[in-house]
Amino acid sequence: MQGKYEESEEALRELPPHETLVAFYNVFGGAHARHGQWHQALTNWERVVQLAPQDHMGYMYLAPLRLQLDDVVGYENLRGQILRQFGYTPDSRIAERMVTASLLLPAAPSQMPVLAKMAEVAVNTATNDSDYGFNLFAGGLAKYRQGHYAAAADLLQRVLPLDIGPQGRTEARLVLAMAQLQLGRTEQARATLAEAVDTANRSLPKAGRLDEQWNAWLGIQILMREAQTLVGTNQTQH
Repeated sequence: MQGKYEESEEALRELPPHETLVAFYNVFGGAHARHGQWHQALTNWERVVQLAPQDHMGYMYLAPLRLQLDDVVGYENLRGQILRQFGYTPDSRIAERMVTASLLLPAAPSQMPVLAKMAEVAVNTATNDSDYGFNLFAGGLAKYRQGHYAAAADLLQRVLPLDIGPQGRTEARLVLAMAQLQLGRTEQARATLAEAVDTANRSLPKAGRLDEQWNAWLGIQILMREAQTLVGTNQTQH
């Protein structure tokens, strides 16, 4: 409670992992990630998922960490766990978070029907819901991964005016740029990507000094690489 996380983690290191310690692993995992200590963060979030598999938060944080450490196979295995655990959730917030975490990379064709239904759960919420913009993003990302580029572009355009912060708008612009490119709107795609890169450079925290939304920051890095490869501009993030 005094914020002495290193001392606390060291004191608990002698104890075997246990479900009663999940709250500690959450705190330690977040603290390590905010400082760019990815391997230490990974260890803690793996324990969260292992010991509290019904808690969607662990998967939300573990998914981008696996990709940050280039563990694509581990990420794909985790996506399978997500679909088994949450594939039929009626909770729009859980659906949104799990769709976004699951589609940082394209999913297998056999997985897309379940993810598409989860995205529908996310999108079909009240427009005055405080999370509506994030839900729309999950829907747009799912449409993009399905190859429904016009529908994806429409949803993502609707995200941009909403109050979702610079990280949310950056994510939306990155996927929107890729959708525009797939629709043959090359110059528009390059302009949208340039806006995303500019927002990232001006408004987002830097590696090693991240905030509580560090998982979204990692998601942006993953989508940024994909968008820059696909759209093919010289825009770079600093």
